[in-house]
Amino acid sequence: YDIAISERSLINLNNLEEQGIAIDQIHRVLKSGGQYLMLETSKQGIERLSFYRQKFNLSPIKVPWHNLPIDDEWLFAYTKDKFAHIQTVFFDTYFLITRILHPLYVAPEQPSYRNKLNVIASQISKQIPDYNGEMSQIKLHILEKE
Repeated sequence: YDIAISERSLINLNNLEEQGIAIDQIHRVLKSGGQYLMLETSKQGIERLSFYRQKFNLSPIKVPWHNLPIDDEWLFAYTKDKFAHIQTVFFDTYFLITRILHPLYVAPEQPSYRNKLNVIASQISKQIPDYNGEMSQIKLHILEKE
């Protein structure tokens, strides 16, 4: 295949070994030069976002029991001999607005994902570049089979 995509699916595997097997299978079916677009929840992104949320007395992001967010450090070490890392796309602006600003704005009520502020966050994030990926709960890694 020329392209393989995972969208928040590897996080539903039980452990790093299973995530590694899935990545190996994706690598196996890609042509040389094929790209793997990996849109997955980031362990480090959740940790950093939770760190900033706590500065505003917001609770940490809770990872659902059935998810194992991708450990970015593990990912890059695991894939370094399989794929060239082309780019990582971050969504800091969106998560800053939806996971910090929105909860603060509606407190003490709980934020609603249907709130117009989330739509506005999406529009803003398309116009304002993300800065460093520090608060991106979800990351898009673009990898290319060598």
